[in-house]
Amino acid sequence: MKIAIIIPPWLHPTSPPLGPACLAAFLKREAKNTTTKVFDLNLHHYYQAFEYLDQGKIRLTLYNWNSEETAKRIKEAFGFLKSQTFSSVSLKTWHSKATIFLSFENIFNGFIGEMAARSLLDLKLPKTIHEYLQGLVEPVLCFKPDICAVSLSFDAQVVFGLSIAKIIKQRIGSFVCFGGARFGTSPEPGRLFTKGVTIKAKGKTTSIKNVSYVDAIVPGEGELPLHNLLNALRSGKVDKVPGVIIKKTFNHSDAVPLKPFDMNELPCPDFSDIPLDQYMVPHPVLPIMTSRGCAWGRCTFCTHHKSYNRYRQMKIQKLICHIKKLCNTYKIHHINIFDEMIPPARFRRLSQALLNNNIDITFSAYAKPTKAFDRELLGQIRKAGCQLMLWGIESGSQKILDLMGKGTKVEEMEQVLINSSKSGIKNLIFVMFGFPGETKEDFRMTLDFLKRTKDHIHAISKGLFVLVEGCQIQKNPDGFFIKRMKPISDNWGGATTFEFETQKGLNPTESAELYKQHLPFIEQIGLSPRLGVYREHLLF
Repeated sequence: MKIAIIIPPWLHPTSPPLGPACLAAFLKREAKNTTTKVFDLNLHHYYQAFEYLDQGKIRLTLYNWNSEETAKRIKEAFGFLKSQTFSSVSLKTWHSKATIFLSFENIFNGFIGEMAARSLLDLKLPKTIHEYLQGLVEPVLCFKPDICAVSLSFDAQVVFGLSIAKIIKQRIGSFVCFGGARFGTSPEPGRLFTKGVTIKAKGKTTSIKNVSYVDAIVPGEGELPLHNLLNALRSGKVDKVPGVIIKKTFNHSDAVPLKPFDMNELPCPDFSDIPLDQYMVPHPVLPIMTSRGCAWGRCTFCTHHKSYNRYRQMKIQKLICHIKKLCNTYKIHHINIFDEMIPPARFRRLSQALLNNNIDITFSAYAKPTKAFDRELLGQIRKAGCQLMLWGIESGSQKILDLMGKGTKVEEMEQVLINSSKSGIKNLIFVMFGFPGETKEDFRMTLDFLKRTKDHIHAISKGLFVLVEGCQIQKNPDGFFIKRMKPISDNWGGATTFEFETQKGLNPTESAELYKQHLPFIEQIGLSPRLGVYREHLLF
């Protein structure tokens, strides 16, 4: 049998996602008489877009350029960001190229997403667009897989994933399974089968009740469920597969993920099917995880950690073996560690092990800014190769931090950023405005925090609070000053988002107005607001 693991658009083309590489490694080891291949159709999408723009098959204009000049500038920007290390060029030039490419991504991906939505509704498409969507899937069709496992991490990928699934069903009839973090965080992953999917196209919203081109969903970690599915399909008995929601026989009890297994049993991620030299970075950056789940898991707004059944860690020495193998196999020196957060004690052991083994890497990692990250520890982490730390700051108001369940203190966070910066580590911080109960004074406190620490912040990922189904706030709105919630979307297998009214503090409209008013200042913090998007470039 053949299984294709598919990464649909759209993701920023800076590095391959980790999940498909983990699945591929596990199935190549465990699934006998099976050929497993990963297809990064997101990366293929970008290169196909350049080709269509170059040939004038699709015309796009940015700023005051005509379509030919726009196509040229986009390719130049991509080539620049792919070849120039961030430290070797002027900040102004880097920012300019990144702005051009981000503008292209937002406009072009929005356009192709609209076309993909129309294809799902069987609306007539221009011949060129039909060819574009078919060409996007062609590498998978040539492989002729028995199973197509489509990995969805974000909402932006959903319409593309559905479009790809429909083409695969129509052309070669493979068994199609959806999975990934977007289903892992969903309170009801089987909703795609019970309620269908809502598609927006041509300014109208249409509901597709029977999603006939998706056969199954994996609601949690995918290694064991996909292996079980392979065995079931081989035997012809797919009515009930452990860890898999089968559309034909769907029962809500099937949506419970399998009990997670020991992380130390996982093989090293396999990126052998992916053209690493084609990503928009000067040198390949590979992702890895040292744990699954979240060691904290108490943030009241978060559902990320629900992608995994419970928190568990990989032994440090096992992790060192994986890092060595990645470096030797793919000749790489840059790694993103994608744990939800690495606790300080574990970070100390990890950094010491990297130093003891003389591993020459540059890496990034996520952590919670607590006082345990002192100058001594951060100095050791930097010496071990850490170039970038991503900190969940969220707010400069202690009241709001406590409502968020962050377990952090404003004054300690400030000192951590100073310690990190002085140790030679770049700081990317996450900031959230409009949390329920936030007042103008709380908003101002966050701005003041940014002013005090601006010399130690190199990039910001910022935005307004979004109320998501399944988080503690949605389950207990009274505890967060919310007097009314109304679903904004009730769609497919993802988590519903809500609009809401508060009985204390700023309402969402007021928060949005304040955010818009202060956005010019916020975007002045750090080296470039584009580094909150193309953050891999901070590794160079």
